[in-house]
Amino acid sequence: MTPHEVRTREFAACRRGADPNEVREFQARVSDELAMLNETVRLLSREYDRIKRALRDWQTMHAEVPATAAAPPQFRPLVTARPSPGDLLVIDGRASVQFARDHALTFRVVSVCDRPTHEGWVWLTG
Repeated sequence: MTPHEVRTREFAACRRGADPNEVREFQARVSDELAMLNETVRLLSREYDRIKRALRDWQTMHAEVPATAAAPPQFRPLVTARPSPGDLLVIDGRASVQFARDHALTFRVVSVCDRPTHEGWVWLTG
């Protein structure tokens, strides 16, 4: 419900019903509060987007880029040989900046899916 809908809402008159002036005062208070909350949500959403962009930029700037990263992505496959179940892989910054530097992880392959994906990439379960 929008603040305008709260402010302009009409109530049926009844013999022992609420005082219309009190109802209108209440509607005005609720409408003002909703407007303030909507503005707060809008500002927080903008701040969240700004922080998310800044974090992504920081991660990119601080990611250790391997020597092979100088080539464009379409010419540097992340997987040089198709993994098999049981293989142990090291997932590092070439897969995503979140695995850069000392955040690489070791991954034991359980299965390899034939579902299509990006060139040089595969779907893995591990």
